[in-house]
Amino acid sequence: MPTKKCFKCGKTKDIEEFYSHPKMKDGHLGKCRECTKRDSIGTYTRKVVNPAWKNSEQARGREKSRRLGKFWKRNTELRRLVQIKQREKFPEKIRARAVAEAIPVKDGWHRHHWSYLREHRKDIIPMTTSDHGKIHRYMKYDQERMMYRRLDGVLIDSRKAALEYYATLK
Repeated sequence: MPTKKCFKCGKTKDIEEFYSHPKMKDGHLGKCRECTKRDSIGTYTRKVVNPAWKNSEQARGREKSRRLGKFWKRNTELRRLVQIKQREKFPEKIRARAVAEAIPVKDGWHRHHWSYLREHRKDIIPMTTSDHGKIHRYMKYDQERMMYRRLDGVLIDSRKAALEYYATLK
């Protein structure tokens, strides 16, 4: 398998560890996926404190939502296929959601599962829609363990750890 050296971290890695980029000579970016992700997160955290940037991003998001909303309304069959694919890919989430629907929360609030293990299916954290969307930007789902990881790779393996991590994101 061909390898490539990342100009950012200096490590030599398999070519599959680099994002594709058709304009590059070898068809891949010069920095590895890890460094690219780290840079993206750094750029976002730097820009998010700028109110002008935040407002323009919100406007862009609203426009995209409006545009895609029309697309999804017209393409009900495609939407159905995407939902089926998600159910097949994450059956543990579907089972946990079914169990948690009986747990009452305030109108407009979401039920967040910090873990999808069988013993934690009823252990939800109620939160506002905006907070729920925000915390999911800073986590990655580990399907093997049926729990989330922080962006730095640390497993969120308890309700206490989840609440502490979410508090740092506010």
